Amino acid sequence: MKSTNKPRQNQPTYYVYRDAQGEPVYRVIRIPGKSGFPQERWGGDGWISGKGCMDGVQRVLYRLHELLATNDRQIVIVAEGEKDVENLAAMGFIATTSSGGAGKWAQTDS
Repeated sequence: MKSTNKPRQNQPTYYVYRDAQGEPVYRVIRIPGKSGFPQERWGGDGWISGKGCMDGVQRVLYRLHELLATNDRQIVIVAEGEKDVENLAAMGFIATTSSGGAGKWAQTDS
């Protein structure tokens, strides 16, 4: 019998945005082969999706709770997307991004 332990391809990747205390606020979903990145907000006991689910949700920087633990002399890299942030973090860098794609960095994010 063949092993079925191989990772499945075309599985979604979830990038969870957390508040200053590390609690989930919302997440961005990357679905291979699909355009767009749907978002869901945390409802306290599960994820809420669908049209209007992000209405009124305060946007936060990706990995915010980790950024707040840095000192003012550390360099933080602003990457284009969550996947890039994860790759940079795996190499030991401190990195962040904002949800919504390139060009969505708000003045208040700085």
